[in-house]
Amino acid sequence: MVSCRTNFRRSYLTNLLRWRRFRPKELINKLKKKGIKIAIASQNIKKNVKFYLNEIGIKESQFDAITTVEELTKFKPNPEIFEITCKKLKVKTEECCL
Repeated sequence: MVSCRTNFRRSYLTNLLRWRRFRPKELINKLKKKGIKIAIASQNIKKNVKFYLNEIGIKESQFDAITTVEELTKFKPNPEIFEITCKKLKVKTEECCL
């Protein structure tokens, strides 16, 4: 029987490889060169977000804003996470693309 931990590791590695093929660093660099603000809005804890960014070779400093679960008082499906992130970016919610 395969353990939950083994399944998690397989899933994690599969997703990590998928992200590396996607080349997120290149996308971030292109968007930044065009003056587009970039943010992360995650209902994960900040420590995990930093870990995942590190795993795919992206620096936290490349983002204009990062919002994590520690900053929230309301959760899915409430849009609070996006509203907080938009405030950090100093943009209106209707000006954002998810």
